[in-house]
Amino acid sequence: MADVCMNYVIDQALTVTPPECRPDLLCRYVDDLFLPFPNEDFLNRFFTNINSVHRNIVFSKELETNNCLHFLDVLIEKTPTGFITSIYRKPTHADLYSKWSSFVPLHRKRNLVNSLLRRAYDIASSYQLVHTEFMNIKRMLSRNGYPNNFLDRCIQQFLNIKYGVTQQRDEPVEPSPSPKYISLPSPKYISLSFTQIYSKLSKNAIMI
Repeated sequence: MADVCMNYVIDQALTVTPPECRPDLLCRYVDDLFLPFPNEDFLNRFFTNINSVHRNIVFSKELETNNCLHFLDVLIEKTPTGFITSIYRKPTHADLYSKWSSFVPLHRKRNLVNSLLRRAYDIASSYQLVHTEFMNIKRMLSRNGYPNNFLDRCIQQFLNIKYGVTQQRDEPVEPSPSPKYISLPSPKYISLSFTQIYSKLSKNAIMI
């Protein structure tokens, strides 16, 4: 229902706003909107219209600072040629994650690393920013006790999957079964039939 209401509010606001005053781009996640405008006058006009659709729905606005604005967990920087995107973290972010020493299965710790790597790879707009964010992830998780070799291996595997690099692995060697020794009293009284039956049940067994 939230999506239905938001779509209605946005449609009504766009309808009463002249085409030249409408945003150049409209990105929405639930009730969070990212709207670039050519100038602040157009912004204020659309802002007034969207707050006039329903008396119980009132939006607030946040303007860019030094050509930068964050939208959810994305930091957006405006440049003459377009936008640069990277990871945004609140000033109160404490770099706390599940501790390596915590009683959590290993695959969940690996999934935590992979989810952070995937988010950085999807959001960062250049290889340099991806590399910077990977180093930030490694620094934060190291502070939470994660071994560096584990983090390096996760990063390497993630990049190999992304760029289609197949890892060479040695063929697993099947361990030879170790013989089982069973000691029986008075072996001279064991019949030949018993020996034959036992040999069929356990071929690796050696009777002494």
